Amino acid sequence: MKRISFIIIIIILAFIIIRLISSIYTLWHKQDLLTNAQLQLMQEQKKQVQLQKEFVKVKSSAFVDEEARNKLLLVKPGENQVLIDQSLLTASSGAKTKKAAEPFWQQWLDLFFNF
Repeated sequence: MKRISFIIIIIILAFIIIRLISSIYTLWHKQDLLTNAQLQLMQEQKKQVQLQKEFVKVKSSAFVDEEARNKLLLVKPGENQVLIDQSLLTASSGAKTKKAAEPFWQQWLDLFFNF
């Protein structure tokens, strides 16, 4: 009888130990989930601050005016609209890069003597 009760107690204790180990593992895993959620929360808070700053900028009348001028090609009364062809802009920037590729002494000669 003592032997059977001893075996039953050992089985119960083994079951309790297994359940405790399982609970510890589950809590450890949930701690990792909590840490990941906190990191994600911090990232979202930073994103929210950035979006709030952008919202204040977009809400301003200067931004609305700039967007109307640039994207919708609108002008204020009394102003004239000037459109520049993109090929002219690229041609002028190409000339500057050509000048920059020449040595300095040759640029000076071109400046003073127009060779």
